[in-house]
Amino acid sequence: MRASMPTPSPTPEGGMAWYPDYASDTCRDDGNAGYWESNFFWTKEECCFFDWIKNPVDCLANSQEYVDPSGGQGDGGIVEYYPD
Repeated sequence: MRASMPTPSPTPEGGMAWYPDYASDTCRDDGNAGYWESNFFWTKEECCFFDWIKNPVDCLANSQEYVDPSGGQGDGGIVEYYPD
C-alpha cells in the first residue's frame, strides 16, 4: 500500500470561512480575505483563539458575522434610482 498526502480540508458550508483581521485583532467571515491569507477557520471561536490574535476574549466580543446587505437578494443592497 502506497502512502499519499492528505486531501485538503472541505470548504465550510456556504463558502465563507473565518479569517483573522490582524489590524483590528478580530476575525471576519465576509469573504474578503486577501490572496495572501492562508489561515482560515470553521468558527469564530477557532479563529479568535489563533496564536496571532492578542486577546481572544475581545476578539469574540468584537468579531461580527457577515450580513448580506441585499437581504439575500443578491443585489448587494444597491437601489437603482431613475428620475421621473
